[in-house]
Amino acid sequence: MRRISFRLPALSLIGGLALMLAACGSTVTVSTTAPSSPANPSGNPPTTPPKPTLTIVTAQQSQSGKDATAVKISVTTTCPSGTTLVSGGYDLGMANAMQLVEIIDDYPSSPNAWTVTEANPQSGGAVTLTAYAYCLKSSTAISNHIASGLSGTDGKAVAACQTNTIVTGGGFKGAGQIASSYPVLNTWHTAFEAGVVAPSPYAAYAVCVPSGLTAAPFANGSATLANNATGSANVTCPSGQTLTGGGYDNANGASPIVTNLSLTSGSFTAKELNLYVPPVTGPGGAPPTPSPLQLTAYGMCVTAA
Repeated sequence: MRRISFRLPALSLIGGLALMLAACGSTVTVSTTAPSSPANPSGNPPTTPPKPTLTIVTAQQSQSGKDATAVKISVTTTCPSGTTLVSGGYDLGMANAMQLVEIIDDYPSSPNAWTVTEANPQSGGAVTLTAYAYCLKSSTAISNHIASGLSGTDGKAVAACQTNTIVTGGGFKGAGQIASSYPVLNTWHTAFEAGVVAPSPYAAYAVCVPSGLTAAPFANGSATLANNATGSANVTCPSGQTLTGGGYDNANGASPIVTNLSLTSGSFTAKELNLYVPPVTGPGGAPPTPSPLQLTAYGMCVTAA
């Protein structure tokens, strides 16, 4: 008798074994695992890491004093450890709500501190100045960069963030009687009141964040203030966005006295006293009374990158 031998492929043997077990009522389970690689050693599908969480922490310092001619009150507040300065603001409490008070400094005095200085060219009453630093707390590290720019002969100053950064706040130093301090694209603009000669020069500042955040469109709100009246404009970012700070603009260049720039509970408020002092009537008669003040508040809205 002749002996015949042959060799089956391994896959056929496995398939045949499976058929034999199935015929006997057994269940066969076949599982596969994705091959591992240096970038994915477990072989499991890759997962997308969650976006960083963003929270605004407000630091504040206050100082009170009897305001008088040529006397200044200055306050600096510093962000706590583990946070990043993104903007700032202030509040003025005045015993005499109709006195003339000027903010001459409102700016990032260091990468983690905000300074506000007020002065009163008249003899006035008691004043309490509170400076705010708006500090971003993130689950990933976020840094900032301070940009600055000097004013020109037109009384305007611009601080520009670099193209690979976004503006989150800004202000000015060495000015006073500033009518506008607000963001434009990726810059911070400041301007003196119409008809007022600006000191030469003063500086505009912008807080710029190079990574970790994505800028959303600026939010804005507006209000109309009659002469010798107080009013406020408020702005809130849409859901899912974080408000880092804000600015303000006066469209008609009246004589605004900014009494409050503060961020609370995700809402930024620009509060002003539109103080109008009628000029002394001369031979040509009194000039026309200015129109009501048109105040716009701006908010910087961001999301995690």
